[in-house]
Amino acid sequence: MYQSVNTVEVIRGLQLRNIVSPDLTIAHSHFRNTRADEITIVRARGKSTKEFVRVPLQSVPIQGLHGTAIIPQLLLWNSHLGESTFQAKLGFFRLVCSNGMALGSIFDTVKLRHVVGPKFETEFSGFFERLEMSLEGGFRNLEELTARRLTLEEVDAVLPKIAQGRVAEEIRRRFLAPVRIQDGSQDVWSLWNVANEVLATRSRSPVAFEQRNETLLTTIIGSLAA
Repeated sequence: MYQSVNTVEVIRGLQLRNIVSPDLTIAHSHFRNTRADEITIVRARGKSTKEFVRVPLQSVPIQGLHGTAIIPQLLLWNSHLGESTFQAKLGFFRLVCSNGMALGSIFDTVKLRHVVGPKFETEFSGFFERLEMSLEGGFRNLEELTARRLTLEEVDAVLPKIAQGRVAEEIRRRFLAPVRIQDGSQDVWSLWNVANEVLATRSRSPVAFEQRNETLLTTIIGSLAA
């Protein structure tokens, strides 16, 4: 018999493993909630089988440039009709406004298949093992990216690989003279976030954003290693 992944069970599994605070309550809504004491499972209107959850991690926010915090979160996507796999996306976000608005980038995606019979328990257990490895690797990568300062020559060598024309010029300008204090350290992490933000204004497609997000960092690192 077909067995779909239950979003609530995944969140409780995260709490049992101390990845997410066990003190947070779980709620359902059609709107994204900003309450600090609650995890809200957002179910789209008219598409009641699709769910989205933004889950704050138990980890203490990482202190970035000038004391700004880099906030680790998991973004959970689910479909109870099995239209897509259950996905947990590890992201690091930065508060950029006093109203709570955050910008960030996705580091990795761990998937859990909707399967049948006894295979489900094996898949469910393996999902958490892969997720914990992903979290460990994500924090290690973030540390390396924030420690890797870039020279002007390196930036100019990378830019043609990720953008062209006026878009590349805007990324270069905002990297060297950042609009946001969070992007002022001139490291690989800052370049990734500046490029993500600039490129996001050029596309309204969530699919295009995700595809770019997953390949942009690989392109930057590959260009620096060449």
